[in-house]
Amino acid sequence: MFHTIGAIGGRFLRDTRGGATSIAAVFVIFMTLGGAALIVDHNHLVGQRDILKSAADAASVAATLHLGEQPSTMSDADAETAITSFARKYAVLNVLGNVNDAAITAEDVTITFDMDRGTNTVNATVAADTGKTLIAHWLYGYSGPGTVTTFAGVERVDSTTEIVLAIDVSLSMKRNLEGDDVGHSDPDSRLSIVKQAAIDLVGVVQPSAENRVAVGVVPWDLWVRLDPTLRASWTAKSWATYPKRRYFGAPYECQPVSTCTPTSSTDDLRASAPGTWAGCLDEHRVTGDLADLTPETDWFEHPSTKAFAQAIYPSEFGVAYACLDSPLPGDLRTQNCYARAAAGIPAWRVSGRRRAQERCRSDRPSILPLSTEQTDIVEYIEAMAPGGAETHSALGLLWGQRLLTPEWRDAWGDNAYPVNRGANVRKAIVLLTDGNDTQCGEVDTDCSITKLGYDRAEVCEDIKEAGSEIFVVAAMPPSEVSGDLGTGLTACSSQGDRPGTYTFLNNSDAAALRAAFTSIATQLRGVRRVY
Repeated sequence: MFHTIGAIGGRFLRDTRGGATSIAAVFVIFMTLGGAALIVDHNHLVGQRDILKSAADAASVAATLHLGEQPSTMSDADAETAITSFARKYAVLNVLGNVNDAAITAEDVTITFDMDRGTNTVNATVAADTGKTLIAHWLYGYSGPGTVTTFAGVERVDSTTEIVLAIDVSLSMKRNLEGDDVGHSDPDSRLSIVKQAAIDLVGVVQPSAENRVAVGVVPWDLWVRLDPTLRASWTAKSWATYPKRRYFGAPYECQPVSTCTPTSSTDDLRASAPGTWAGCLDEHRVTGDLADLTPETDWFEHPSTKAFAQAIYPSEFGVAYACLDSPLPGDLRTQNCYARAAAGIPAWRVSGRRRAQERCRSDRPSILPLSTEQTDIVEYIEAMAPGGAETHSALGLLWGQRLLTPEWRDAWGDNAYPVNRGANVRKAIVLLTDGNDTQCGEVDTDCSITKLGYDRAEVCEDIKEAGSEIFVVAAMPPSEVSGDLGTGLTACSSQGDRPGTYTFLNNSDAAALRAAFTSIATQLRGVRRVY
């Protein structure tokens, strides 16, 4: 359509019957279309350039790491051959996995290296023609800048590195990347791919005491869980205690109003816990005998100062600590306090009693504190399975940072990790999620109304202020990581003004998802970008 606009406009201007008013209107239309084309195409071309920059970053770091593994007696020519064949795949995966152009092949991506055997570093230059315009081609015949070239340089850093993998284990991780439920053990499931990607990362960073690299894992959904050893320790020290009051995610209301008496948003629990606590924790803290739902000003206050409430009863939105008594009125529904029904969102019917420790079973994945034992870490990751039904990424991030906080060292039963903060210490959280947060309901995603959880954006800022880096990876169709979700995940990361280095959202297949974890690993293994 657009390629005919110029011809039509020319004929119209030559037609003396057009009149001055009509001619002016045509010019306004042309100017509007032209302005829109410039904006759309500028943003598109910038995005394509950033993809190439990410490819150059990944290639330079991978090449530098691989160069360090070659014997010093190897000739420069042989060393360059080795790093070229090894590192080229990182550049190609980043380009092909993120550029929305099926015509681009691996052969269209060129890469050259500048190797310095003295500093044992490698700079990379990546070029490809990925910049075709979306609109200007039809309006003006301008297809783009052609081949775009990006450059990345690195330096080696001798540092201690601590990495926490905060992995979403909600039930949606049983789906494949297209969104079909295939079961978590299926090799095409999101969790299966993520587990292999995490193992890839561990293989690259090579945790060990000698390498000064430690890795921990926080499986999360609505809760996290302590293993039996930590559970016993926390219980004995009263760092996790049974709460004496329950809180509903939103006040119960009767529909229609005249049929029953509305329940309170709080209720006293029985005097003692029903059975042995299975180790699940959420974000409730305990003040005296009561669970305190007021958002904390200090996320990382040690549990000896303010204990966590044992998650004996599920804290889901709408059914939090709910329905211990029966029978309930047949028309009792959970309504949130911002007129959920009035907004056209169906209310949830409470169908019966919520069991104590629902979905908090002994086979539920537990937190793995920082470890330098690579074999143990890999075995732990291989055994992970999905747990709860909802998503609360702020919870995974908070517990990830607690694994990295030196003041919590005794809470994790380790005399060595986490290490004290310092100039040569690098701490990072890799957040893996496959959806938007649902802890407080579809409308109250920042948990500003129900107070059952915390806004991810606030948590991310406090973690970064504490000195930890945040990488974000999405395991879902790229089309779903758009709008507010994609913007929020990017803002959560440490990306800042370095596009492509901390956020990996466009993972359309297993190869792209695994490449994202490998790229993160190469960034963390003793190498830092400088330009």
